[in-house]
Amino acid sequence: RLEAAFARREEALARLEQALSRQRRFAADASHELRTPLTSIAGYARMLQEWGLRDPQVARESAATILREAERMQGLTQGLLALTRGDEGAPLQTEHHDLAAVAEEASQTAQTAAGEKVTVEYLRPDHSVNALFDRSRIQQTASILLDNAIRYTPQGGKVTVSVGEENGWAELEVSDTGVGIPKDQLPLIFERFYRVDPSRAAGGAGLGLSIARQIAEAHGGTIEVESTPGEGSTFTLLLPKKLPDATS
Repeated sequence: RLEAAFARREEALARLEQALSRQRRFAADASHELRTPLTSIAGYARMLQEWGLRDPQVARESAATILREAERMQGLTQGLLALTRGDEGAPLQTEHHDLAAVAEEASQTAQTAAGEKVTVEYLRPDHSVNALFDRSRIQQTASILLDNAIRYTPQGGKVTVSVGEENGWAELEVSDTGVGIPKDQLPLIFERFYRVDPSRAAGGAGLGLSIARQIAEAHGGTIEVESTPGEGSTFTLLLPKKLPDATS
């Protein structure tokens, strides 16, 4: 009995150490991501203070850079808050919704944001795909998957969005003709701050897919991915048609 108690204590300590290690790494990664835009903002502000205001062109360019970096920090902060909310188990506001309507709305927004860079095509199903979910959170997940697809798809490429249902699951699929993901990196892409190719992810902090997966799992679902380097990727959000512990 005493040995069992010691074993349980060791397991608890090991779990605590793992949690603390993840927290330390998360704080270090967040600090690193914030340091770059803060350094840029401070540098341009210092230049404006010392001499930049005397040159209208330099002043405009500096102000534009400060605004861009501030918006980058804002996006990162929002991502960190979203992850923290998920870690703390923030309750879902679940109701019955049409996943097809959410996908169509997200596709329209994504096409507007993408401009002429890529084409976003929404394949409307011939019927609604109803499920029980938090609409704002799933809207956020769809937007993340679309933003990720557009970010990694070269000029002139295409992103296709479709919705369906099978075996009690509602599915939202986002496919692209982008750069693809190497097989050995597929298990890592949902890690916080991980980026397959930082040089291609301008402005990205590597939090989007982590947030998307966290939201999916909070609904009892998941996100699956298939990818071929040089050809593109397909991300599929799977949601149970009914939450296991939900009452309707």
